[in-house]
Amino acid sequence: MAARRSREDWVSAVARSDVAPAATSVIVISGPTSTMSRAFKVGCDDNREYWIKTLQGVEPGQRPSLALEQVLGRVGMMLGISVVPPHLVRIPVGMAFPDLGNGRQVEPGIAHATLSFSSVVEKKTQPDHRSDDDNRRRHAGIFALVDLARGSDLQYLYDSSAENSILSHDHGLYACQTGQLDVGAMIAAVDQPALSCGDPAGLDGPELERLAVALETVAASDIIAILNLIPSDWPVSDEQLGTLGWFLCERAGRAAANLRDLVS
Repeated sequence: MAARRSREDWVSAVARSDVAPAATSVIVISGPTSTMSRAFKVGCDDNREYWIKTLQGVEPGQRPSLALEQVLGRVGMMLGISVVPPHLVRIPVGMAFPDLGNGRQVEPGIAHATLSFSSVVEKKTQPDHRSDDDNRRRHAGIFALVDLARGSDLQYLYDSSAENSILSHDHGLYACQTGQLDVGAMIAAVDQPALSCGDPAGLDGPELERLAVALETVAASDIIAILNLIPSDWPVSDEQLGTLGWFLCERAGRAAANLRDLVS
């Protein structure tokens, strides 16, 4: 990335501003799921349906995973990678919510959210359907994101209404691979390889080169702007977020070189 900074500089640049979410939940539609995050579906005042993950739905030690999902989803979008766009949804006072289990109840505040799709299938295997839609291009972006953010527990959605076009989602176990934002673990793992996304045969060569250039030239200020969107009352510190930005910056050049190796 351009304008590399020390980890300390990244930490000092974090200044969260608590931007108001564009949507507020008004009704629970279904859930919670039996997954780690106990996600459930809501309808919001923007007339759209979202799957939301609340702080109360995640075990305390893994609550930073919501910040990871927000940051990496937005970084993926900035790089032109096929990801499920992350949103923030406000949970109002006085609304009835489902029991999350173990005596946990949803509390008012801000939740991580993604739009609900009516025609997708989730798979946790390596990226599939490469010959469908423009997935040769989309798979290239997935290889880039997994390498950049040291992906783990890789998960994808396939849109059956659009020739199985692939979307990467649920990035809460990237970076530290634990659902945490452990500063020491990120420092120790910054030079470590990511999991394999499988056979790179058939990936779109021009897209790999475009992504390599994007990784080499994206501005640190754009990453910092994304870090600053994380709500200030979420249980992650400025040091954790700043270290995540540094981690991505330090890995970017190597990830770009790896993409070019795939072309050759």
